[in-house]
Amino acid sequence: MNIIQSDIQVFANNWNTHRIRPSSTGVASGVPDELFFLPQPPYTDCALVVRPDDVNQFRHFVSRPQTCVNADYEDYLIYLMGIYNAAMPDSWQGATDLFIKLASSVS
Repeated sequence: MNIIQSDIQVFANNWNTHRIRPSSTGVASGVPDELFFLPQPPYTDCALVVRPDDVNQFRHFVSRPQTCVNADYEDYLIYLMGIYNAAMPDSWQGATDLFIKLASSVS
């Protein structure tokens, strides 16, 4: 999940810091981060205060994503990573390479 989150953050940073050119269609122009996080006056605080009790009330609706449904299979994959002296990848390319290597050992 860290790989996906990292790529999403890179994409969001690129998107939110690029300049949108002026248009005759009335679409806002400028840099998205500046347009939406640093609004022009008059400033309005639209933050919603959420009480901890409200957060706890809905916590059971949220589950942590499971990466592997079979614990034995996950243990075996971790064992194979040890044999190949492979670390958790930090890029999608590394994840793809590790997947191919592990998949060839499993099949």
